[in-house]
Amino acid sequence: MTDPSTTPDRSSGSTSSSRLPSRVVLVADETTLWQYEPVLRRMMLGLIDEIDDLTLLCLGRCALANFVPCPPVRLLTETRKDPTYEQFDVTSREVTIRAPRSRLINLLLPHRRIKRLANALTTYKPTLLHALGENQGHLVRQLSKQLHLPYVVTYLPLEGQPSQVSSPRCTAVICCNSKAARQTRQSRKIPASQVHLIPIGTHVSQESVAFNHEQDTTNLFYIGPLEEGLGLAELINVLRRLLNNDHQCHLTLCGQGAAKRHLRQQTQRLGLTEQVHFTPPLTKFIQHSQAGKILLKSSDIFVQPCPSHNLRPEWLDAMSVGVVLVAAQGPPCDLFVENQTAAIVPFRDEDRLLETLENLITNPSHAMQLAHQAQEHLRKHFQTSHMVERMGNAYRQAIETFAALKNPPQPEPRA
Repeated sequence: MTDPSTTPDRSSGSTSSSRLPSRVVLVADETTLWQYEPVLRRMMLGLIDEIDDLTLLCLGRCALANFVPCPPVRLLTETRKDPTYEQFDVTSREVTIRAPRSRLINLLLPHRRIKRLANALTTYKPTLLHALGENQGHLVRQLSKQLHLPYVVTYLPLEGQPSQVSSPRCTAVICCNSKAARQTRQSRKIPASQVHLIPIGTHVSQESVAFNHEQDTTNLFYIGPLEEGLGLAELINVLRRLLNNDHQCHLTLCGQGAAKRHLRQQTQRLGLTEQVHFTPPLTKFIQHSQAGKILLKSSDIFVQPCPSHNLRPEWLDAMSVGVVLVAAQGPPCDLFVENQTAAIVPFRDEDRLLETLENLITNPSHAMQLAHQAQEHLRKHFQTSHMVERMGNAYRQAIETFAALKNPPQPEPRA
């Protein structure tokens, strides 16, 4: 059995006596796992070579076990059923933590859950906790107090600043967008040097798929929730107008939600049952780590009809395979450079959306140029390798910062 405290430094290829060990626990809830699963998979695969030991604590159901190599990544999940493993040891790579069958117990006695999770993690001698979203910030802050460890918080919104920051144990905040990083530094909740801008990374295809086919049909694609007020009804109306203007188009709506029935009724009322296709979320019918990109390669234009306050992984996937992105105007996003990497339109403005889509359909050379420029932008600023390298550096700095706070340098004695 290997003691994780003696795990060699994989980033340098040898054990270093001066470098503090980097044994990191990633903490994610079900929502974060569902929305950012492809990004987490890519990040964890890269971190295997950056840090000494990696554990993912899943606070909810998770399909990452289908995509993440196990070993070397360790997966811990909570369950209200009988646990798969009742003993914790450093050789177990898939561990189930038994939770009370009643959610009320966790709500009334939260300290019991903290102690239960801390006891499971103690076996692996972690040196850093990482909340993969602000929703997990409070839990991670309590775990860090119980385990006497530093922690890192990832702030996913495009703007604003995190609230779950408790100095001195919070030794780093990771922002995915430059505006959020700037606002977090200005808030002075944490030293500016501990705020890191690390854009979400992806792998970029060498070729562009937008309008790169001999068919006369233009394929529009949307991935996301099917809810009221997201501009989906307006998008279907625009499709009807495109068909009226003699453009051959199909629209795929990939997702689920309360508005799905109303959208189907609208589709039938407008006579678009053969042009609008409803599909379930990708993970429901494609068990593949590249599920999103597989479907997107059959598309020409990805439409984001409503503003989003978070950077959505689907945007990266679409742009990485060379699909043109048309998005509703929202908070400033480093991914979007208007008329260079994406076409930006006002929210719920059917006329502008129609004009933009017609311009792309009737000028495929312009659309292909937009797709190529977006891919170059991703290669320069959103590569997975850059994300992993910066994340590893942020981890090491966070661990060293906390160690310096616990053991401040002693002043030299006067002569």
